[in-house]
Amino acid sequence: MNEKIKAQICFAGTANLEKVKEQLVQLKNENKYEFHCCFLPRHIVVEKGFTTDIIDMLENTLGDDLIWELKEYKSFDDIMKDLYTVREHVANTVNRMFVLDSGTARGVAKEIELFTSAKVIMMP
Repeated sequence: MNEKIKAQICFAGTANLEKVKEQLVQLKNENKYEFHCCFLPRHIVVEKGFTTDIIDMLENTLGDDLIWELKEYKSFDDIMKDLYTVREHVANTVNRMFVLDSGTARGVAKEIELFTSAKVIMMP
């Protein structure tokens, strides 16, 4: 089996989750990507009282093909302290970046900036 291409997925919190899910299903069906994300881990989302809709959709859609870059963090404060470093690490690790539902790309401007040297694929 060929090694999967490491790709970061990004979308704004205001993105249409159904559209994002459709785009992720399309990419997953290609069976060539290992997806990385910098979304908050479930335990932090729950602790902060945020909705788990995004987390649920990502887990249900991508399953084992998804790498949670922030999974090991135990507190929101630690994540906020290290977030830029983690984003920078991901930018240097992955080969591709998919900005999903790109009409809402304003929310992922920092990730786009960090990926200027990588291939960015905007999916309308």
